[in-house]
Amino acid sequence: MLRRVSLGRVPLVAALLISNATISTAMISTAAISTAWAQKSAQDQIGPHSAKEEDACQGDAHRFCRGAIPDQFRVLQCLQVNRLKLSRACQGVLQNHGI
Repeated sequence: MLRRVSLGRVPLVAALLISNATISTAMISTAAISTAWAQKSAQDQIGPHSAKEEDACQGDAHRFCRGAIPDQFRVLQCLQVNRLKLSRACQGVLQNHGI
C-alpha cells in the first residue's frame, strides 16, 4: 500500500519505506505460519501414544534428553539421535511408530 505525500523527493522515500515495512511484515507472518505448521506436523508425527509406550521411553528420555524435556518434538529428535543407546523397549516404540 503506497501513500502519496507531495514533499518534493519524499514520496519516493516514503513509498520505499512503506514497501519495505510491508515486505518485512509479510516475511515475518510467513515465517510464523511456517513454524506453526512445522510444529503441528511434528506433533502429528509423534502422534497419540499410550501410557505404556511413554513409560518405555521415559527413562531413556531423562537419561539422554533431559535438556529437551518438556518439548516432545525435541525429545523425539534426541531419542532418534541416541537410538542405539536406548532400551529395547523404547527402540520398539520408535519402530512401531515408524520413527
